[in-house]
Amino acid sequence: MIKILIVDDDLVLSEMYKNIFKEKGYETYVAFDGYDGLIKANSILPDIILMDMMMPKLNGLDVLDKLKKNPLTSAIPVVILTNIEKVAEEKVIAKGAAKYITKSEYNPPQLVALVETILDGKIDKE
Repeated sequence: MIKILIVDDDLVLSEMYKNIFKEKGYETYVAFDGYDGLIKANSILPDIILMDMMMPKLNGLDVLDKLKKNPLTSAIPVVILTNIEKVAEEKVIAKGAAKYITKSEYNPPQLVALVETILDGKIDKE
């Protein structure tokens, strides 16, 4: 089963995304801060990570750096989901994120479609 890790300190949004992906048949995990997200990423080894930029303990950029430097997690695609406008997009993509999107620009079905497009290029979805 495909595993998705959602790392976002917005509890309502995280639970909404979790439920949407569960309804689609994905095994979905949630972390509410960057530190917990890093720990879960290393233990779960998800197929994709959806992560906010501004979070307590470790921000998304710090977590992305650590994920990409770790051989166990370096190949996991990371989608940065943020309310910060495209100011940091170049920096985040240069650090290895698969995609940088502003939350307000993607509704849940669009986010699911984006995740499925990224996963189609990474794994066989039997």
